[in-house]
Amino acid sequence: MRIATFRGEPNVADIAENLFARLNDTQREKVVEQLLKANPQLRNISKMKKGTILRVPSIPELSVKTTRSLENSSDQVAEELADALNNFEARMQKRTEEEIKNTQVQLSVLKSDNFQAIIADSDVLHVLAKNTAEALETRSKELPKRHDDVSKAIRSGLDDLKKMLK
Repeated sequence: MRIATFRGEPNVADIAENLFARLNDTQREKVVEQLLKANPQLRNISKMKKGTILRVPSIPELSVKTTRSLENSSDQVAEELADALNNFEARMQKRTEEEIKNTQVQLSVLKSDNFQAIIADSDVLHVLAKNTAEALETRSKELPKRHDDVSKAIRSGLDDLKKMLK
């Protein structure tokens, strides 16, 4: 069975029209029925996300449009996964940079003269601030390494997917 991705069509009949060539009313009804059978999630089409993988039923008397990308299903899944991994890595990079920046801001507050003056009379608060600063410094050093480790794993997975697509 071939697959296609959901592109945000408002109803199943539009998906049928986008997948199959020159449908008459009877054929469209048949395709809609088969699409719903193969993809029950289409019954709640308004809740579906773009990019959701759909099974395209094989209907011998109908031809699939050549303009719609209906590749080998494993290749198409691999490409979708590669796109998702690339998007995740980009989001992760941004979040890591933001977290490092936030950690540095928190450290600067803890070490500021103003803050130190406020906690000067409390040994408990002074120890707590010191321990918190140490934890933030450790986190600041670990974040880039964690990011690099996850990025290496993602790149390795992408390399494997590229090999699979050849």
